[in-house]
Amino acid sequence: MPKSTEQIDILIQQVGRLTEGLVEFRLAITESINDFKITQSEVLKEFRQTITETLNEFKTAQTESLNEFKQAQTESFAEFREEFKTDIAEIKQTLKEQAVISASQAETTSRLVAIVEKLVAEK
Repeated sequence: MPKSTEQIDILIQQVGRLTEGLVEFRLAITESINDFKITQSEVLKEFRQTITETLNEFKTAQTESLNEFKQAQTESFAEFREEFKTDIAEIKQTLKEQAVISASQAETTSRLVAIVEKLVAEK
């Protein structure tokens, strides 16, 4: 019988070691899972920060681009307005010159008509 008691003791020791190993394994798995969660949380936090920075840089670039476009459009419109004013002034000047020429032609025509009438009346 001592032999069976010894075997039972050995079996109890082995079961104890197996239980101890399983507990250690479970603790190691739990620790690994916790480490993974922490790492995942840190990676996610860094990813969010990177995305936020990238979006902010994109917004800044878009804003600068839009401002440059607005400035270019403003300058272009100002140039167009100045050219338009110049063109209008030139048209006004041309109309004045044409009015002077028309008046001169009307006067010349009136004189010619008067001369022709005088010549016709003399004959």
